[in-house]
Amino acid sequence: MKMCLNWKVLAGLGALGVGVLVVSPGLLSAALPVLLLVACPLSMLVMMVGMNRMGRMEGNQSAASPRTTVAATGSRDNQLAQLRRELDEVGARQAAIVARMRAVEVTETPRLPSGDPLTAEQTRTR
Repeated sequence: MKMCLNWKVLAGLGALGVGVLVVSPGLLSAALPVLLLVACPLSMLVMMVGMNRMGRMEGNQSAASPRTTVAATGSRDNQLAQLRRELDEVGARQAAIVARMRAVEVTETPRLPSGDPLTAEQTRTR
């Protein structure tokens, strides 16, 4: 239950309960079950909004997202040109990663001309 409740929501519901007590003390007995019932869903809503904001902040710290880049450029032709440049950049990054992977594979596993990996004994004799 601890994970479900957010202190901001509990403080707000507590303040609402005190307000109901001050304005209409007889209504507190009817409002209390409702306040208890909505505590968990409201806490989850507050946490989701907070996580969404945190995600946006992390996204702003990294490279600009394609949506941001495209929206800032204006016309359709500019947007298409920008998307093509981004696609080319991603393709170049992918090719560099593939080359690095191949270099690691070659250095880690010596192979025979047939493609079979060398055994430890074969590696010593070479």
